[in-house]
Amino acid sequence: MTHSLRIASIALVASLAMACGGPRLADGIDLELDLNPLDGPSDLLHSPYVAGADFGVWSIHADEDDEVGWTIGTSDPSVIRIREQVGDGYARVSADAPGDVDLMILDAEGQELHRTGVEVVQPDRAELVAHGPRIVRRPELQPESTDELQVLVGGSGTFLVEWYEGDDRLFGHGALSASSGPGVAVEPRLTHLFEDREWVTFTALEAGRHEVELMANGEVTRTITIVGVDEAAIDRVDLHGEDEGRASEGDQLVVYAQAYDDAGAPIYGVEYEWDVDGVREEGLGDLYRYAYAEGMDRELCARHGVHETFATIQSSGGFVDSTNRIGCSVGPVGAPGGLPIAALALIGVALIRRRRPR
Repeated sequence: MTHSLRIASIALVASLAMACGGPRLADGIDLELDLNPLDGPSDLLHSPYVAGADFGVWSIHADEDDEVGWTIGTSDPSVIRIREQVGDGYARVSADAPGDVDLMILDAEGQELHRTGVEVVQPDRAELVAHGPRIVRRPELQPESTDELQVLVGGSGTFLVEWYEGDDRLFGHGALSASSGPGVAVEPRLTHLFEDREWVTFTALEAGRHEVELMANGEVTRTITIVGVDEAAIDRVDLHGEDEGRASEGDQLVVYAQAYDDAGAPIYGVEYEWDVDGVREEGLGDLYRYAYAEGMDRELCARHGVHETFATIQSSGGFVDSTNRIGCSVGPVGAPGGLPIAALALIGVALIRRRRPR
């Protein structure tokens, strides 16, 4: 049976379970990349999972009082292992090896209440998605090939990692590791809080070509070349923004600054100074985030060295940000100055309480 047919079968089983009622299982994988923790967790399982992934699994469609003492079980711990029973009907699991496995909900006496089959797959390729074009919802700005990426020496570029086996997308994060020579630093990174994602940040330390191996669950899945370039390689800088024509008053929009060489290939890892109506904004970065305000025209300028570029936005105010900040993440590159840890913890508790629809 192909992976596509298996996915269809799992979806059919899930829909029948919903129709029949009773508790079911969901995971912490959110397919909408908006970095908005208030969207809440998913209400589905997203099989097939990438080998090496680590994610949360919980019971839904049951009353919290009934779930006291419930645990999550696995039919084959060599495929999916229960790492920790976090709370009633809620566990962290690891997809340790390829294979088919059943996940179960067990009551306080160990009796099985629900069972569903999922699959773990070793990927045969990794796709890299540049963070900037994804943020401004401009897929046409994505490079045609990511086999070779230019990064300014001393700068960092961040990419979303998506795993595939054939044409099938694999889900989960935590599978990525990497190796490289001394001319480039490679940092696998994760985002959490109900938006689990796998990211990689490349920092060019020396000019020249440097090979990087990306591994899933310890197996080499993709080899790419990072080309460290100096300032002279920058030919121009362009601004790319979201469509203001679709915005409502107060919506948060983003403008992305991207450097290019004389052949039109993007150069990552470039930071910019930003002006609004000639007044310098605080900080350096390749993003400018602002609140849309119809009719309040502002002249926005991004500047790096001798290069500068302008755009008109309708804004009531904004701030400088960076594509190297990826939300609630693990990893020091571009550490966000967002919500304090205590506030994030409160949001996490609130969302866990919301995770079982009534």
